Amino acid sequence: MKKYWVLFALLILLASCSGIPSDEAIQTAIAQTSAAQLSVAEFHKPTEELLKETEPTEQPTIKLEPTNTPEPINTKDSTNTVEQTNSQTAEVIDSLSNSIAKNYIISKEINGVEIEVCRILIAQKEGFEQDFSEWSYYDEKSTIVMFIFCITNNTSGVISFPFFLGTAAVNGEQISFEEYWREFYSWRGDNLNSDILPGSTIIGGFWSGIKRSSWNEIETIVISIPSPRGSDNKNFTEDFLFTIDATNWEFEPLPDELK
Repeated sequence: MKKYWVLFALLILLASCSGIPSDEAIQTAIAQTSAAQLSVAEFHKPTEELLKETEPTEQPTIKLEPTNTPEPINTKDSTNTVEQTNSQTAEVIDSLSNSIAKNYIISKEINGVEIEVCRILIAQKEGFEQDFSEWSYYDEKSTIVMFIFCITNNTSGVISFPFFLGTAAVNGEQISFEEYWREFYSWRGDNLNSDILPGSTIIGGFWSGIKRSSWNEIETIVISIPSPRGSDNKNFTEDFLFTIDATNWEFEPLPDELK
């Protein structure tokens, strides 16, 4: 602080020597002294403050978004387990080598009720991806037999089928429809044991099995389906009986309309 007062005294002395009135000289000296103080204070400003003033302003960080936005994963609906199982099984069946299959084999119409055997597939059980050991009726079966039927009501009334009372014989070995109806996952498509409205068609079938013949030994298949009933609960037709020659069958893929 002493050097400030010395500088102040020198300015007053110079002002008096130059003939400037004392009041003006004092005000000038004060202004000059203040400016000098500011300059000195600026010069002696702490280094930390100066560094803060000279530090560059922090720039906001820019995140670059990926150019390829991942598409949402389409999760499958897990509520309909039966449908998924049938669909997956059908795909596996279409690639089986140890199998034979034929589509739209035979049909019969009685009193306006038509039943068509739309598909029969016969295959070695070990060729399936599906584990048939979950169901007791397949335990001793070495050969899997699948039936798909199309039933059309061309009458003017409602008909109903006791379909599960039907029977098939493959190379003379009988298959009871009712046994496999009780195995829930054996069935696919529409419920064949239901009412059918006029002009309607239902398509459904089931898996079954035999143990005395291998898939490539099948020659004859016989199918018996009991008569449907009318609204009076009486038999509407006679029983449907089909005799099928399976010799020389090859493998035909499952048509889309039967999946």
